[in-house]
Amino acid sequence: MSLKDKTIICFGTGELAKGYTPQLAEERAKLVLVSRGDSCEKLGESLAIEPNRYMTIHADASNCDEVQRVFDGAIEYFG
Repeated sequence: MSLKDKTIICFGTGELAKGYTPQLAEERAKLVLVSRGDSCEKLGESLAIEPNRYMTIHADASNCDEVQRVFDGAIEYFG
């Protein structure tokens, strides 16, 4: 199954995500990188992909309203 142009939301983009997001990027997936702190920006900058293939957003995954905001933001950004 190809991941090309599939939108994948990655919550908690700290150390664990460093292991799997490069593969998703290599597969040309569109990435939504989510964290409460600045780890989503750091991860995005470390990936070898075009800036328009990923977005970063700060949210707390334990807050339903913030999770909804992540989904709404992903739809708005990637369609």
